[in-house]
Amino acid sequence: MREKSLLHIFKLKLRYIKKFNNLELVNSLETDITNIVSVLDENMMFVITKIFSMLGGLTGLIIINWKLSIVVFVCIPIKYFGMKVLSDKRERITESYISEMVGYNKWFGNLLSGVKEIKLFDIEKLKETESNEKIKDMLIRKKELNIVSQYNQSFDSLLFETIIALIYLIGGLLQSDFKITIGGIIAFVTYSTYVITPISSLLNIKYYLSGVMPSVKRYYKFMDLAEERQTGKNIAEQDTITINFQNVSFFYEENNPVLNNISFNAGLGDRLIILGRNGAGKTTFINLILLLYDEYSGDILINGINVKEINIQSYRELISVVSQDIYLFNDTIEFNILLGRKVSDEQLNQVIVDSGLEEFVKEHSLKYVVGENGSLVSGGEKQKIALARALIRNTPIIIFDEATSNLDQKSEKNINRLIEMEFKDKLIIMVTHKSDSIKSTDRVIDLSNKGKEETQRREVTIC
Repeated sequence: MREKSLLHIFKLKLRYIKKFNNLELVNSLETDITNIVSVLDENMMFVITKIFSMLGGLTGLIIINWKLSIVVFVCIPIKYFGMKVLSDKRERITESYISEMVGYNKWFGNLLSGVKEIKLFDIEKLKETESNEKIKDMLIRKKELNIVSQYNQSFDSLLFETIIALIYLIGGLLQSDFKITIGGIIAFVTYSTYVITPISSLLNIKYYLSGVMPSVKRYYKFMDLAEERQTGKNIAEQDTITINFQNVSFFYEENNPVLNNISFNAGLGDRLIILGRNGAGKTTFINLILLLYDEYSGDILINGINVKEINIQSYRELISVVSQDIYLFNDTIEFNILLGRKVSDEQLNQVIVDSGLEEFVKEHSLKYVVGENGSLVSGGEKQKIALARALIRNTPIIIFDEATSNLDQKSEKNINRLIEMEFKDKLIIMVTHKSDSIKSTDRVIDLSNKGKEETQRREVTIC
């Protein structure tokens, strides 16, 4: 189940992944999977093994006195209705408890991401109060679950002792009429324990499952989230690569387009500038090019083929992205550049020089571990590693998403040199809010809203 959930995460559409934070997703899956597999614990196996003793016990009861056996059978409907009430209550409380726990995990994940701000703005006490309130809510639900569990155990004990008492009472009456012996009564009570306990355990299956069903529902609801399309035509690298947008619009919210009626055609050798202020939709535009979103209107064509007919992964193999928000794995510089690719030492060394990493590598070596998401390197070094990734892939399409925001002037000039010289035959897509970086030969898509209000339609200009 863990393996399937991991593979599912890899294939999930981006819009679903963005709804979770890391800690929330990990804890939710771990809680649900652990809860689901608990149905195979010793309690369930105990129930299965006791079925045979129950059959033997029933045979013994009927042989001794079938009339007295009716007293034992009466416990079945009583136990069933009592268990149904308690299991329904337990399922409701479990759903509430899991919801509280997921909310806490989500809150705690956000807390870890904001530790720096908590320190800077001195809000430790505020967050401590929030934590206590959330933990208190979870403890209340846990207490309610424990109380229901005690109710179930007490109900079982009361029912068992009541039935035994009735057997002695009715057995005594039958013995006075010489319809059963005292030894028969004792034997009947002994056989009853082989029947009542398994019956109670069998009927308790629903009670056990009531604590599991909320996790089952949540797990399979997560597994049912839509995945990216895995089929379609493969887009092999060709002499000519073209991307064509035809009246493409994208909405996060109805009647409020992030992008509206975008049309352009770009191919190898073009330098396409995506211009716009913060919030204009530049990142959304890039995500559409990368086919990370598929809820749009209009048509996107790759080499004249609608993207809905192509294999997404084969298309992405044609693209490299150099971003200001690059993610680095907690591994070596070498791993973060190659990402599993096999290249010669000469190729790797050339990429290190071209990306501006030469000095840093000489100081630390390629085996230097960069830390969680590059926490042990600067923002500028992270972007240089992103550039090295793009160079090593040598794809026909390269996207620079605010890629020079953390670079010094020398490194920025180096990237511009690579674009002008090394990448002149590639399709270069640059995302920026700096209009002064545009050259006369560039093709520009301006996503600015011309000073209109945020709720109005954004116009797209192609120069």
